[in-house]
Amino acid sequence: MPDLPQQQESSSSSSGSNSGATRGWATVHNSRTRAGEATRTFLSHVQSYVLGLPLMTRATVFVSVAISGVDLALRILNWNTIYELFRLSMIQVIYQLQVHRVLVYPFVASFPTFLITDLILLIPYLAQHEQAVGTLPIVYELVSLYTVVPAVVYVVLVWLVDSLSTNWLVGFNGCAGLSGWVIGLAIGTMLRNADRPTQHSLFGLIPIPPHLLPWLIILFYLFLVPDTSLILHLVIAAISYLYHTRQWPRVWTPCPQMYQRIEQHPQMGFLTMHPNFVKTGSYLPVSTSDSSPSSVAYVGQGQRLGDE
Repeated sequence: MPDLPQQQESSSSSSGSNSGATRGWATVHNSRTRAGEATRTFLSHVQSYVLGLPLMTRATVFVSVAISGVDLALRILNWNTIYELFRLSMIQVIYQLQVHRVLVYPFVASFPTFLITDLILLIPYLAQHEQAVGTLPIVYELVSLYTVVPAVVYVVLVWLVDSLSTNWLVGFNGCAGLSGWVIGLAIGTMLRNADRPTQHSLFGLIPIPPHLLPWLIILFYLFLVPDTSLILHLVIAAISYLYHTRQWPRVWTPCPQMYQRIEQHPQMGFLTMHPNFVKTGSYLPVSTSDSSPSSVAYVGQGQRLGDE
């Protein structure tokens, strides 16, 4: 009987420790639950954002990510990678006649982190431009003006340098990635918004004039992202400038009526009926101001004809 107080004290202390442990586990569980809910909310927002992108922008994201995933698996297996088969290389194009490289090199990246960097820079430019001009015109710009034509010029320039001097090892490693599309769209956006007071900032502190942003992107790729080519970027910048200021080359530039005839073709129905397809000339700016039409600065989101 004299041991009863000690037993009661020990039992109360053990129950207190158990309740403390229970509260600790409950706190951990609640923290994990909140973290899981935050993760699910973030992923839901990302999914809704990606699914709401215009058709060509979505296709670019899905195709490049899928190719990067397959390429990463091949690297793990120590097999020949897609990057080695598709990257733009003067030697393979001219001496081995692998001309497919001038078309497919934007969709491969030497490492997934470089692809993520390209997509972060590309998606805002590409989505905005596709909404403004339509899906078919942006496909024309990307494939011809920002992929094939600059690739041919790049290969010729590197071949000329190699023919004139064997000491200049320029472009022998090749290049790949969506960086060329980023440069071309950045130049086009700068020229279209030249009369708008659009300002960008670095870390929210240092203002960046719009006309400097494309050149900062070029410098970013030059010094921080490998497997990119300054020659290719400058060629694409020049082509984008001539296209948006001179409509050059006029012979290769389809008119809006041609795009509309293509969209009205019966065999294009599977594409034009897609909810994310943007028809040519269907984007109207919507004003958020009540001013008179002569002084309105059109800002905000746009609306396609036929939308309610």
